[in-house]
Amino acid sequence: MIKIENFSYRYEKNWVLKDINLEIKEGDFVLIAGKSGSGKSTLALAVSGFLRGKGEKRGKILFKGKNTDDYELFDLAKSIGVVQQDPENQICTLNVTDELSFALENMCLGKEEIEKRIKWALSIVGAENLKDRNTFSLSGGEKQKIAIASILAMKPEVIIFDEPTSSLDPKVT
Repeated sequence: MIKIENFSYRYEKNWVLKDINLEIKEGDFVLIAGKSGSGKSTLALAVSGFLRGKGEKRGKILFKGKNTDDYELFDLAKSIGVVQQDPENQICTLNVTDELSFALENMCLGKEEIEKRIKWALSIVGAENLKDRNTFSLSGGEKQKIAIASILAMKPEVIIFDEPTSSLDPKVT
């Protein structure tokens, strides 16, 4: 499903990623661990296609046998969802329902399907009570749940979680 071949990436002078090779098959669950600054987030952004036009890269990343550079970003985003490390960088609307609706409306889903997916995604993360809240009034953990729910609602084939529990309280979650 995802194949990374001799992939290297640098923002400026130093290579953040160097000669990465990895194959992820459908149904695989993969954890990539490393020190802060080791390139985990950069790799997540590269796989999802969000590093276009930035930095220098070598090698290739394939999704379903096709180079991710050859996909329209919108089409790739429907298939590969990314829950970012900081939900502040992901949330872009004023209320929770609008946040979860945003991508679904861009996918041209009908109103009933959107409502169904929002209800489902909020229930998965235990955030049904946040449905009508203003996103700016949410705690860090609540924002993280909404960021996760917004990606789940899209039902992508692949979900990349970049430190998805960083804002969650382990005692509450």
